[in-house]
Amino acid sequence: MMKEISFKDRVLGGLWGAIVGDALGVPVEFTSREERERDPVTDMRAYGTHHRPAGTWSDDSYLLLCTVDSLLDGEFARLT
Repeated sequence: MMKEISFKDRVLGGLWGAIVGDALGVPVEFTSREERERDPVTDMRAYGTHHRPAGTWSDDSYLLLCTVDSLLDGEFARLT
């Protein structure tokens, strides 16, 4: 029987998934679908479009984390 995953773990998993997905996409951002079909992303890459080290996430992840932090510290947290 499978153990039920807690709400907290599901939320954290979603955040991790978004950040890892962002880090995977940063080096190939703004490339064409044809380029990705010829050279699919299967691991963390370095440099690429934005000349960043492998595993670097973008401002999208920073904004996500700031939004979550704001929700947890603000009125939203008092509603839960």
